[in-house]
Amino acid sequence: MRGIPCEVIPGVTSAIAAPEAYLIPPVLRGVSSSVAIVTGMEDPRKGRAFVNFRELARAVNTIIILMGASRIGEIARELIEGGLDPGTYVAIITRVYMGNSRVTITTVGKLATGEVSVENPSVIVVGDVVREGLKAMKIAGINFEIDA
Repeated sequence: MRGIPCEVIPGVTSAIAAPEAYLIPPVLRGVSSSVAIVTGMEDPRKGRAFVNFRELARAVNTIIILMGASRIGEIARELIEGGLDPGTYVAIITRVYMGNSRVTITTVGKLATGEVSVENPSVIVVGDVVREGLKAMKIAGINFEIDA
């Protein structure tokens, strides 16, 4: 690429690796049977948006949002408008696998009202699997912040 030698090494997407680092399973028997991985910031040059958060609120159990920090309030409001309970748990996983990695647990309602902000880079996980991950983190002794 542009005269710079490079190599593509297949790996695991951050959409799966980040929740896994904090014991949050994207799907879990009896809790979540479906997951959608979406962008929170679509390129406007495409001409139209393809991600409809109102529809996703009714279509899947777990929503994993990449690049959504700057729009999280708007996204959360759209999820609530689509029927998602404002009390639904959200995990904000910031700088995963870096020395200053952290996870903050909150709710869709708090994101919608701007009570909780999200910084980049973050992977945002929405759904009941977050509550199950929270239980696992407590058992495993993994540090987390809670703002729910």
